[in-house]
Amino acid sequence: MKHILALALTGLLGVLPAFSNEKEEELVRLAVLELEQDNATPMQASSVSKALREELTKTGMYYVLSAADMNTRLNAAQQSIPAECHTEQCALDAGQTFAVSKVVVGELGFDEKVYILRLKMFDLESRDFESKVTIAAECIPAKLPELARAGVLQLLGLEVKDVSLQLIKYKGKEVNNKKEWFLAAGLTTAAAFIWGAASGAFSPSGEKNSAISEVADYDMGTVSRQHGAFADLSYSARAHGMGGAFIALSDDANAMVYNPAGMVRVKGRTFTAGYMHYTYGSGSLPYVYSGYVNKVTRTVSAGQALITSSGSGIGSNETQVITSVAKVFDDLSERLRPISVGVNVKFLMMTANKAEDSIYAWQDFAVSGGGFGASVDLGAQFELSERITAALLIRDIAGTVKYRNVSTGKDYNEGVPMSVLIGGHYRVLNSLNLVLDGNKSIYLDTEDHVGLGMEKWLFDALALRLGMSQYFSMNSHRRYHAGLGLDVRMKTMSIGVDYSYEYFPLEESAYMDLSGSQRFALNCKF
Repeated sequence: MKHILALALTGLLGVLPAFSNEKEEELVRLAVLELEQDNATPMQASSVSKALREELTKTGMYYVLSAADMNTRLNAAQQSIPAECHTEQCALDAGQTFAVSKVVVGELGFDEKVYILRLKMFDLESRDFESKVTIAAECIPAKLPELARAGVLQLLGLEVKDVSLQLIKYKGKEVNNKKEWFLAAGLTTAAAFIWGAASGAFSPSGEKNSAISEVADYDMGTVSRQHGAFADLSYSARAHGMGGAFIALSDDANAMVYNPAGMVRVKGRTFTAGYMHYTYGSGSLPYVYSGYVNKVTRTVSAGQALITSSGSGIGSNETQVITSVAKVFDDLSERLRPISVGVNVKFLMMTANKAEDSIYAWQDFAVSGGGFGASVDLGAQFELSERITAALLIRDIAGTVKYRNVSTGKDYNEGVPMSVLIGGHYRVLNSLNLVLDGNKSIYLDTEDHVGLGMEKWLFDALALRLGMSQYFSMNSHRRYHAGLGLDVRMKTMSIGVDYSYEYFPLEESAYMDLSGSQRFALNCKF
């Protein structure tokens, strides 16, 4: 009898491993990466990562790799997982290394007395995050395993139960930089008036030219008809490399020029300084651009920008001083995704004189004078999905410039031509941005145009950009754009550089051959 029982027990033990292996093969293989920390300790993040693996295993739906199994595979492949792994590409690479079907990435944060757990589950077959969740609770560290349980249940779309924690709605860290905003906006406004006075835009000097009356119909017959005055020249090297299409993607210190609503997507303080030039004849028309954006509150951002040119060769100098504010509405309803709205207030200044470049010989009749005024832009961004954003910008919705023509002795006001832009942005795997902008001019003396482009990020550090833009007129040429970007990230800040090149042949024009125009920019986030 003992022998029979021993044989039966031996057979049962032999069957159990096989049954266990078959059971594991039926489960979905899943890896939980170590959570990132945002003001939480590494020990707390590690304990929550372990609790997540345990809770996912308890569901009976997944075969969850242990931390030891993951380290073994990483050592065998001689690879490592980045400290910050929250993009689709990083999750995809991790999933392929661990030979799993799904990957969970996330972050454990701590804000005063509140712990915040952010989780995302990536599916390798669809190559997309199939579910995301953010939960928060005011609790002690000993209760973090319960927070992990609640996070798993919500991530799987299940009812949260057997959890003693009181979950709260957390939207982000509170920020209060109102004093900085008021000071910056006040100084920007004051600087605009000081610049206008110093440059002669307020009260230009010169003598009356009686010959001007003979050529009143010439382009240069009035101060306001200076070539390219306050035109959209795509100042940002990053946006210019994508054909100037940026109003739906704007998420950096260039947002004021393209779409102020995008400022709310900027995290922390961001500064940019850029240089661009257009070639004409034997000279060039240089522009300098700088911009700064910072959070005012959790939902409000503000920025200031300066654009100025030095075009003595072509006969004019122009300056724009911009102050901006934007707000995101992220709690309108549970079904409605965030909508952001932004406003630019632009101070416009220009001085005009006879061109120094001999190619403009006809400018013997050019006027001298100056102008000062203001204009307003209104922009919006609509988040349609995790990947798609639509945008609307009404540029110069209200604006006027008062000109003083020294050559003719006349003063007059002119409005700034309004235009409407509609744009879209589609994000592919977090490393590829596709953008499209369409500009509809309201006035007959301005042109409609379209721009489209792409931005591909490699290793989260190097960006490759291509674009095309087209003005819709009888004599316009198609423009081709290309650009590069490099972003170096450190613990507390990042520094980046951008470069772009535009190929725009104008074979029939001796005055303005824009082929080879370039832009350079230095960016800093801190």
